[in-house]
Amino acid sequence: MSALTLGVAAALSLLPGATTASAESTRAVANVPISTYAKIVDGDYDFAYATTTDAGQALKDQGFTYEGVAAYIYPTDTRNPDAVPLYQVYNAGRTDHALVTGELDALKQRGYENQGPIGRVLLARKPGSVPMYALYKRTGHFYTTKESVRRQYVTARGFAEVQKDNPMYAYTTRHIDSSGN
Repeated sequence: MSALTLGVAAALSLLPGATTASAESTRAVANVPISTYAKIVDGDYDFAYATTTDAGQALKDQGFTYEGVAAYIYPTDTRNPDAVPLYQVYNAGRTDHALVTGELDALKQRGYENQGPIGRVLLARKPGSVPMYALYKRTGHFYTTKESVRRQYVTARGFAEVQKDNPMYAYTTRHIDSSGN
């Protein structure tokens, strides 16, 4: 880059409200969609989750159907210090896919296999974030950020809400932290 180009970029960055591309790229961006997939197992739904195209295709190859985006979360390499790893675990005996932030050893003892981190979530509400409701019934876990969907699954489909005392937080759309973290 020439000295003139660098000088112009430096001058522009001093303008009120101006941001440079490098400042924007250092912000934490919650842009990873958690896609929900479903299939019928033993007369009821089994839900699974994917955050990449390849993982979604693997689920489709296993007979799952794409249902939509449950939430947007941070990537595994986020710069946000408040975001914690979110893991997908699977119990083949129950055909249950669950999303958890910890207790992997205890879950392993209960038959769950850690399928690895799929991104990062918040454990405390931050500006723009919403609760990611965790629901459960004998066929497995279901996750949503929509209150109306949570209510429908609890009242009409027999799910119970879990993690009420320590919910996870995510976003309903892609989100850029305004704090610069």
